[in-house]
Amino acid sequence: MYRNLLLYVILFSLFAQSCSTDDEVAVISETEQATQDDTAIVNYLAKYYFQANTGKVKAFDSTITTDDNYTPLSQIAVKLPSGVWYAQNPEVTANGVSVSSSYDKKLLMNYDMYIFISSKNDDGTISYGSPNSPYISTLTSGTAKWDNNFYLHTLSATEVTNGVTESYYEMPGLQEGLKYFKTTERTVSDIPIFQGVIVVPSRLVYGRNSNYLGFNSTTTYVANPCVIFNFEILNQQ
Repeated sequence: MYRNLLLYVILFSLFAQSCSTDDEVAVISETEQATQDDTAIVNYLAKYYFQANTGKVKAFDSTITTDDNYTPLSQIAVKLPSGVWYAQNPEVTANGVSVSSSYDKKLLMNYDMYIFISSKNDDGTISYGSPNSPYISTLTSGTAKWDNNFYLHTLSATEVTNGVTESYYEMPGLQEGLKYFKTTERTVSDIPIFQGVIVVPSRLVYGRNSNYLGFNSTTTYVANPCVIFNFEILNQQ
């Protein structure tokens, strides 16, 4: 009996120590995460470029010599004071209307939305993971979308009654970046050519607040991703 009790005590101690260690690894402050995200974004921009004819962001491949002819995003991207980065594809000319700075207009867009979780390696360097597959994409359905909840969401009566706010859907960093772009005025039947990319640190996606995409956690940073938004704005409504 005493032997079993001793075994239980030892196992419980090991379990508690394991949980404590995991928490120490997983939980970082919002300030530390902001610094980590900003470094990861810089690293990302240095290793990606706009693919010709599609405007899609693509990683440089050391085994493909033609990659050397492309300009890394880091050389054409602009960093806003908030920490949001945006880059305009030099291959695309957009002479339509500027995106409304009041965020009260719906946008007709083709887009790929990627996410990555910044992380610190054992040697102290910062990584951005492998954001190679879109988290959300209009191209899978082949139809540009008007109802971009993460940019503009109109609350229903039920949501208002339940205390839901626009911030549950809308990403402030994406709203900020889009105002630097104009519509291309092309149609949904045209082959998409992405005109730009916006990279948003997690603090300006949803931070650690509750949101409809589930990009949050109050106890660990692993559910707070940075967002890469690669897109074409066809029109504004």
